[in-house]
Amino acid sequence: SCDEVLVGQPKISAHDYGNCLFDVVQTVSRCSVSSNREIACTVGMAMGKDNEDCTFIIRRISMLSAYPLKPSKSLLLRAAFVGFSILAPICVAYSAVGTLTGSKTKEIDTSHLDPKMQHIAEQEIKTAMKQYHAKSGVIAIVNAKTGDVIAFAETSKNKNQSSWKSRVFSPGSLIKPFIAAAAIDSGSSSETKNYDCHAPYSIEGKTFTDYYVSQGSTSLMQAITRSSNVCLIKVAQETGAPVIRKKLAEFGFDMNTWWQANQSDKLQLAMASVGENIPVTIDSLTKSYAILANFGHPFQGGEAPVISATTTNSINHILENVVTNGTGKLAAIPGVSVAGKTGTVAENINFAKAEHLALFAGFLPVNEPRYAIVVVIEDGHLSKNGKTLTSGGELAAPVFRKVAINSLNNTKL
Repeated sequence: SCDEVLVGQPKISAHDYGNCLFDVVQTVSRCSVSSNREIACTVGMAMGKDNEDCTFIIRRISMLSAYPLKPSKSLLLRAAFVGFSILAPICVAYSAVGTLTGSKTKEIDTSHLDPKMQHIAEQEIKTAMKQYHAKSGVIAIVNAKTGDVIAFAETSKNKNQSSWKSRVFSPGSLIKPFIAAAAIDSGSSSETKNYDCHAPYSIEGKTFTDYYVSQGSTSLMQAITRSSNVCLIKVAQETGAPVIRKKLAEFGFDMNTWWQANQSDKLQLAMASVGENIPVTIDSLTKSYAILANFGHPFQGGEAPVISATTTNSINHILENVVTNGTGKLAAIPGVSVAGKTGTVAENINFAKAEHLALFAGFLPVNEPRYAIVVVIEDGHLSKNGKTLTSGGELAAPVFRKVAINSLNNTKL
């Protein structure tokens, strides 16, 4: 137990202790709720190192530091005692928070795997890991007509790392097509509507920047093609938080857990526009892109389309332009129409442990999609012409391309 390891030590980091407890919670519950600020604070994770608000952790660390460790005591007895003393309050907190928020991490369903597609995904993620010297990676392929996961392959250098089947992470810029879809579907925006996208852009003390040099007035089409953070924030603000939250929830995104009552909707909407306060799993993210590929239709029978046919056509056009003219060029396949979006998560997000993620999600062929594919590379890099490449467009997009080509060859399209 965490207490058994740390008891009696003069200095204990709240961050390290919290990490240990959080791993215990995940193991016991088999379901991560790290996206809940309450439980995260309970186990010392949410607010950073030695946060004074996490009084449970601070009190417990003080107790452990002063606890007299007696060699004569049975190791098993001590482990049982401290294990109970930790797990009891944590599990109670977990149950309470889970009941109140309804937040559950759904593990990806792998009961419909296609052996040939699975082999493709496994080979490509292994190759990517070696090529990019990555910490971990995952590829998921969904049948765009049925919504079934037909391939799921992951690999990691650390055998003790949590599986991507249930891991929570930030989607980064992969959220932007859904922000655009909500805006277009509400009538507040269109492919050609222009926005003032001068960066940097600050909201209540938080500054948002763009990877590329600000172009000033930019259309929604170009904003997503260049993956402009500032532009998408402006799009979301004009559309409004209620519309954005409702529409993204219909796509399957969790728009409640990290939407905080002590922060303004304006700031949180800006954060949502770049994926900062929207926790996803590989299952929820892949299924959301599969809904786009299925022309806005959810896969549950009888449900109405999430977006109109007109909106679907606009989003498909925008995402195809990302691949042909934008950040996703390395995902392009000659003779095949590909729609996709790049993403890069370069820092820790409240609910995510990853240091750096390179992402790409998309579907193909655009007019009659067969596959929706998501690629995530953790802490990877590639040296080229004296530069170190780490972005989703540079690392994940080429992997997507290889997976897509092999998948299409497998079905003899």
